[in-house]
Amino acid sequence: MDWRFLLILVILLVFTNWLGKRWVFQRATLAGTDILLQQPKPVPAVHCTLITINEQEFDAYLGEWLQPEQLSSVFQNIVKYEPKVIVVDIDTSAPRFRSLVVPAGNSKFVWARVSHEALTGNRPRSYVWQAGAVLGNRPNQPDFSGSPLFPQDPDLTVRSYQRMLPIDAHAASLHWMTLRALCGSGDKSACALVNNDTATDDLQTRPFLTDWDFRTIPLSDLMGTGGSTVPHAGGLGDVVLLGATFSDIHPTSFGPKLGIELTASAVESELAPKVGPWPIYEWSHWILKVLLAFAIVWLNNRLLPLWATTGTLLLLGLVFMASFLGIYYGIFRMDFLPFMIGIWIEQLIEAAEHAQHAAQ
Repeated sequence: MDWRFLLILVILLVFTNWLGKRWVFQRATLAGTDILLQQPKPVPAVHCTLITINEQEFDAYLGEWLQPEQLSSVFQNIVKYEPKVIVVDIDTSAPRFRSLVVPAGNSKFVWARVSHEALTGNRPRSYVWQAGAVLGNRPNQPDFSGSPLFPQDPDLTVRSYQRMLPIDAHAASLHWMTLRALCGSGDKSACALVNNDTATDDLQTRPFLTDWDFRTIPLSDLMGTGGSTVPHAGGLGDVVLLGATFSDIHPTSFGPKLGIELTASAVESELAPKVGPWPIYEWSHWILKVLLAFAIVWLNNRLLPLWATTGTLLLLGLVFMASFLGIYYGIFRMDFLPFMIGIWIEQLIEAAEHAQHAAQ
């Protein structure tokens, strides 16, 4: 209960809490989390199938300049499989897509609002993300369209997803609109999710904790004769995502991923049974730090200097190792270390003062 100790304790609590939100400390924790997430084997996806388009397939089946008529032909081949939802992660904002014919059927189409950057201000200049139009911005806009953007950490790595994006007055993300379309097709699990009034803030970021393994079909297998995929209802699963393989590639905790892979991963993560760490609230970090401070004080006041130093170093090492799992489990973070070192220094100074007084 020494007043100086309590003052230093409060100062260190406030300072390290601020320090922990700086990127250098967050990045150290994320490094361990990335290693942790890469250890389990990929989990087979349940709902989503990817239809990929390489450069040769793009030129052969869509045309060098992406012709609406040829894109409509691709849709007709996909609709034969009667998926519940078809996600089109292709830029259809050009005016020529106003004439695009969408095949009739029970499949619901979800269109990617391909986003772009717009400069703002003069000095200093910055930019904001804006969600683009779909189908040539035709007057009768489709019911389902969303932005394929994902939040990036300062190291440009995608580790999370959002239901709503803070662009254009909070635009819905592509994966969230996919879930709404899936609900519109009668899927009860999707409806339970999108109609949940007690859901947490849609702007919050949700981490990718699972490396999903998707069934991937080249577009050439669906087009022309001799393809390896024979059309039949449900042959492509509930949700089909169409996108290119030669662009829109993002670094993630699991390695490089396509944009359609990230969208599909967000869909699978939303619909999967909730697993993973228990949520750890911010106030619990303060309590943990206080308890660690008391542990360091006990070691330095009840044990001989050699044993106290050994115990404190072991405690620091334990927290250091646990901090690598901090983002995943949410308990320890790298800012615990400067806090504990600060408490230890305070105890060493106090012990030196007591020794000096005793000598006098």
